[in-house]
Amino acid sequence: MRKLSLVILCLFAGSVLTGCVGSRTVVDLEAARSANGMINVTTGDGDFKDYTATGVYNASEIGISLGILNWEYRELYPAVEYNELAVMMAREAKGDGANAMIGVTPDMDSFYGFIIGPSIESISGTGINVK
Repeated sequence: MRKLSLVILCLFAGSVLTGCVGSRTVVDLEAARSANGMINVTTGDGDFKDYTATGVYNASEIGISLGILNWEYRELYPAVEYNELAVMMAREAKGDGANAMIGVTPDMDSFYGFIIGPSIESISGTGINVK
């Protein structure tokens, strides 16, 4: 048991020291905008003068990941990135009549396990119809 603990500690320390713990909360909003033919997709309020909100949208994904306690190393299945979640969310908003999105931010990136366990990623934003 002591050797296993030492191995796990070394793997964790090695991952941290070699930079393998990159943040996955970077979202390519331009990809979500261009994939759905929207005017703009932004994290802020934008500079829209006259618009109507079509709704608040959310895209979530539950998967299986590797990690230690609440630190997620890598998602094993289904491995959907925030960029894909943003595209799916923008597609839903576009279907409801939105031609832009504001306040698009990742709201959840959680890992619940030890070594292997479930993980949840979620992104949300407000769809708007700019006149």
